[in-house]
Amino acid sequence: MTSGLKFLLEIERARNVRTYLDLLATQTEKPKMKFHPFDECLRAAITHMKNGADVYQQFNCATCGAKQTMDVPNKFFTEGICEKCGGHTDIKRDGCNYMLHMVLR
Repeated sequence: MTSGLKFLLEIERARNVRTYLDLLATQTEKPKMKFHPFDECLRAAITHMKNGADVYQQFNCATCGAKQTMDVPNKFFTEGICEKCGGHTDIKRDGCNYMLHMVLR
């Protein structure tokens, strides 16, 4: 094996280790938003929707901890797939929150 190829393999190995360490670091971080039981969030969201707000469900990925916001307004999902790592989250089990979008006049 040439020294150039060894060097490239070492760079790739370092990237993989750094990615793995970054993933471990995010798994130990605590969620920054407060989570509530799924049914409780859904009831509150329905109230806001009746008052004219668009509600976007939010959750943290169970795999990497990344905050996720669903891109479909006024619909709540029981499971989610992380856009960052592709991990699956049982939102019904883990809880969720939501973001409101409302035009105030």
